[in-house]
Amino acid sequence: MTHKLKHTENTFSRSGGRASEAKEAEGAPQVEAGKRLEELRRRRGETESEEFEKLKQKQQEAALELEELKKKREERRKVLEEEEQRRKQEEAERKVREEVRRAQPAQPSAPQLTPAPECLSLVTLLAQRTISSLVK
Repeated sequence: MTHKLKHTENTFSRSGGRASEAKEAEGAPQVEAGKRLEELRRRRGETESEEFEKLKQKQQEAALELEELKKKREERRKVLEEEEQRRKQEEAERKVREEVRRAQPAQPSAPQLTPAPECLSLVTLLAQRTISSLVK
């Protein structure tokens, strides 16, 4: 009986060897497919990384452009404020000149006089005070 058992064990071990060879033969395409799948995943990851970097670059460019636009808007706002201030000052000076002209007695035949420099500085001072009161 021991002889038959040994023979049976040998038979099983031989067939087990053949089964593992068959599994290896079937496993080779699976390993190759796994490698291909891994390669595809790696490539996809690289592509996604490149796309992410491109988007990141575009975002940085857009942020810079936004900052430039903000600066231009601020500069334009300052220019408009200066123009408005200048316009108010000119209007105030015009009103002061008008008041000075009205305060002078009307002389129909007299030529129109130009104010002396000290009067102009006085007009300017009055205009600045008027503007200051308007701004407040």
